[in-house]
Amino acid sequence: MKIIENCWDGLGAFDCQYGAELLFGETFTVYVSNWLFVPDDIAPLFSRINEAGCVGHCLLKFVGVSRVRTEVKIYSRIEDEVRWSEPVTVERLSSGKGVVEYDFSGTFKGFQSSVDFLVVADSFELHILDRDEPANE
Repeated sequence: MKIIENCWDGLGAFDCQYGAELLFGETFTVYVSNWLFVPDDIAPLFSRINEAGCVGHCLLKFVGVSRVRTEVKIYSRIEDEVRWSEPVTVERLSSGKGVVEYDFSGTFKGFQSSVDFLVVADSFELHILDRDEPANE
């Protein structure tokens, strides 16, 4: 695993496909399956790069977390119409002293959805995973 610290400003996490998320103590981690925009100099470090040049198979890790808000809306298509559910918002507080706000959004893998995250934390790390998901090894 490769870890890049304090690189949030160079990332485009506004349309990612996310997987599992975990708040454990003062650390919040969310898996990115696909569609993360990264600077050209770190893109070659990823094992998963799509046709558009976006990457995945990595973790967004926030340290010193004081607050995490996740808002999810599910949608369905009926004929040519898209119908959105009411949003479900989960807010979790932690004992960290974080003051920097990180906003990002996208979808949850496997669901027709929209998800928005707000994380208040001290710092950010990008964890680039080396291998495929354990279920596929």
